Amino acid sequence: MNYGNAYEKDWDSCENIFDLAVCCYDKIMLHVGNEQNFIAQYMDHPKKNGKKNPNLEKLDEITNEILGKFRAEPEEYCFVKHQKYIWERLENCFLQPFEEERVNQVTPLMAVLRGIDQFVYQSRIDGERRWKAKGPLNMVKKDGSAIYFKSIPSLLDESKESLKFRKVSQSSDIGSTLSSLRIINPLQLAKNASFPRVVYVPFNSKRSEGIKGMLEKHALRILILPYIPVETFKVVETYGSAFAIQYIEKPNPGIDYVRYMMGFAVEKNANFVLIPEFVAEQPMLNAIHEYLEDNKDSIRRSSLIAIFAGSTYENYNNVMHILHYTGREIGTYYKYSPFTEEDVDGNNTFHMCEYLESPGKECTLLDIEDVGRILPAICRDIIDGDYTEKLVKTLLPMLVAAPTYSASVASFEHPLQYYAKAYHASTILCNHCLATIEKKDNSIVTIAAMPQKKGNKMEGYLCPAMRQKDCRNQCGGNGCGYLVDMKYGRNFGVDGNIGPTIHIEQHFVRSSRLVLDRKQ
Repeated sequence: MNYGNAYEKDWDSCENIFDLAVCCYDKIMLHVGNEQNFIAQYMDHPKKNGKKNPNLEKLDEITNEILGKFRAEPEEYCFVKHQKYIWERLENCFLQPFEEERVNQVTPLMAVLRGIDQFVYQSRIDGERRWKAKGPLNMVKKDGSAIYFKSIPSLLDESKESLKFRKVSQSSDIGSTLSSLRIINPLQLAKNASFPRVVYVPFNSKRSEGIKGMLEKHALRILILPYIPVETFKVVETYGSAFAIQYIEKPNPGIDYVRYMMGFAVEKNANFVLIPEFVAEQPMLNAIHEYLEDNKDSIRRSSLIAIFAGSTYENYNNVMHILHYTGREIGTYYKYSPFTEEDVDGNNTFHMCEYLESPGKECTLLDIEDVGRILPAICRDIIDGDYTEKLVKTLLPMLVAAPTYSASVASFEHPLQYYAKAYHASTILCNHCLATIEKKDNSIVTIAAMPQKKGNKMEGYLCPAMRQKDCRNQCGGNGCGYLVDMKYGRNFGVDGNIGPTIHIEQHFVRSSRLVLDRKQ
C-alpha cells in the first residue's frame, strides 16, 4: 500500500501511540465521506449473508498483531520500534479490490486504529496508571484532530449497570465506535472553538474519611453560593450595542461572605463550591486563594476537591477560574456564547450584546479519580444548543457545573433534562439571586438535574432551589448557601423514578458570623 511521501513524513513525526491513532484517523477522513457506511460496509463482518469485504481477515490480523506487539513490549520503551513496524506492515499490505478503491485503501489504517484502541482499553482495565493522563493525548497539529480517553470510572457507573440505563445517544461516526478513545475533529466543535483540555485530578491517599465515605456512598456534596451580598459590577457600553462588565470599587465586595462560606464548605464536607457568573472579580479570587493557603491543614482533612469560581470579566472575556483545594489554579474556561438581547425598536440588530474578545479560547474539564469527568459551562453556553451540548456529546461528562446570571432559569430546563436523559450527565446550575426577575419570592435561584429511569424510559429529573417567602428577611443582606447532595446510587425518587437523586438545603449567614470571620 503506497500512502505517499507526505504521509510518511507525518507518520515519522509522531511521538506516541496517540499521535499514530490521530494520524490514521485524519488520513481516513480525507477519503471517507459517510463514516457510518464505511464502518458497516468495509470494516464489519456480515451478520448473515450480506456482501463481505474480502480483506476482513487480513485487516483483523493487523489489528491483532498491533495489540500483541504493544502488549508484549510496552510502547513507552519501544515506541520507535513499533512505529517502524506498523509502517512497514502498511507498506506490505496488499488488498483485493473492493468497492471504491480510494476508500478501500484506508481500511488498513482503520485496522491500526482499532489495534491501538484495543490495547489502550485492555491496559486501562488492568489499571495501569500511565493511562490516567491529561488531554488532548496527542500532539495537536494545525487543522488536525485531537484524541482523549472516552470516559473514566465514575460514581454513576453502578447505577447505570444495575438499573440498565439506556446507552447514551452517541453518533456512529468513526471516533465514537472506539472502545477507549474519543477522537474529535475541529468540525465537531462549535465554530472557532479551541480543543478542550482535560486535567486529571488524583486523590491523595491521606485525604479525609469524608472523601472515602463519599465514594462508598456514591454521592457528591456541592455548595452553591447564589447571593453575593452586594452589587459588585455594572454594565457599560463599549462599541455600538456591545457591552462590557465594569467592577465597582468597594471595600470587601462580598469577600467576607465568600470566605465564611468557604469555611462552611469545609465544615460541612462539601466536595465542590460553585459561585455565580460575573461576581468572582480579582479581589474575590485573591481572597479564595488566601483562604485555601491559610487553611491548608484543615482543608487537607476535609472533603473539598475543587472550587468553580463563578466567572470574572477580564480582558474583555468572561472567564471561569477552577481552583484545586490546595489553592493552585488547575484550569480556566472562556465563555463561548455571549448574552444578546434583540432590539425591539428595530434600529439595531441587538439592543445589547456581551463583548467577548476570545470566545471559547479555553475549556478545562476535570477527570477526578473515582468521581468522574466534570465539564464547566457558563450561562448561555448551555442553552445555545451548540457549544456545551457538543462537548457533552463528545466527551461524556458525569457532571456539568454552570454559573449563571439570568433573570430566569426556565430556558435552562429543557437542555438540562436532555443532557440527563440522552447523555447521563447531571448538572448543577448556580444563578445569582440578584439577577432573578424583580427579586420575587418563590423565584428559582438555582436548579440541578439528574438522569433517572422510569420503567424502561430514561428521564431527566429537575430539582429547583426556590427563594422562599421569608427568604430576604432571614438573609438580612448577609447571603446564604445551598448544600446540594447528589446521590448516584440506586435510589427511589419522585413519581416512581429510580436512580440518582438530589436533595437541596438552604443555609443562611448571620451578620455576627461574618464579623467573627473578618476578625479571624
